[in-house]
Amino acid sequence: MPLIKYLLLLIALGMFPFTLHAAPLQVVAINQDFASIAQSIGGNHVRVTSLVKGSQDLHHVNAKPSMVMTVKNADLLIRLGMDQDGWVDDLIRKSGNRGILPGAKGYLDASSRIIKLDVPSQIDGQGDIHKYGNPHYWLAPSNGKIIAQEIADQLSQLDPSNTPQYAGNLAKFNKQMDQKIAEWRLKLAPLSGTKFVTYHGEWRYFLDEFKLAEVGRLEPLPGVPPTLRHMATLKQKFMAYPQRKVLTADFYDAAVVTQFAKQSQCDAIIVPANVGGGGTQDYIGLIDTIVEKVSTRD
Repeated sequence: MPLIKYLLLLIALGMFPFTLHAAPLQVVAINQDFASIAQSIGGNHVRVTSLVKGSQDLHHVNAKPSMVMTVKNADLLIRLGMDQDGWVDDLIRKSGNRGILPGAKGYLDASSRIIKLDVPSQIDGQGDIHKYGNPHYWLAPSNGKIIAQEIADQLSQLDPSNTPQYAGNLAKFNKQMDQKIAEWRLKLAPLSGTKFVTYHGEWRYFLDEFKLAEVGRLEPLPGVPPTLRHMATLKQKFMAYPQRKVLTADFYDAAVVTQFAKQSQCDAIIVPANVGGGGTQDYIGLIDTIVEKVSTRD
């Protein structure tokens, strides 16, 4: 009997003396935040790739031909959703990968179980309005746990034999997150009376998670650069609060932010909004970095 047939017979009879390992699932995430969480849940059963680097503003992404090939080979595609990453639809179409079409086991819209904030009651056409709500939901740690659960569920559908490992990794991730959330709450508790001005709306979920108050944004309208008139009006309102800070992601104009903070006589906190930005390596490290900088007093 040829060797290959003999080996196949042993496998069929459950008599093969070695454990055969299936190739890792190819997981493609839109950003490094989802990629980090997917790696925590998938462990050595996944190979994770991110389409967008953490230092890049997700509002301004140009799909590249190389992304099509990455998506073509994906077993699981994790996207942001909420009409924020429409360019991913074109990647899916061009890739010809039917396994990652909406509704397939290899397709995951990570926003599907998220409680959306800032959902507009009407669309008036002014500014970059997100009709499905604020898409920066990963910056709330509790949403990180929801995303992890979604990924675990999807991996288990694609790879049922390794469901116990995914469940175990999820439990470990959740335990670590619960410990860190308690630590983060403790660090931010002294800021309960502080009012925040942000550049854009990406901090809405983070501030809401830790019961911190946002009282204004440097953008007069979403996606519209700050104007002198708007900042003067905002400064007058902002100065009425005794405890105040300015918070922004590190890919916006730092000069504008620091100048406004200086005029408002308060701290300017410039932090990464995604894993990979500011030297952050993973999801928990990202939130650690943000909390540390927000809670530090100059």
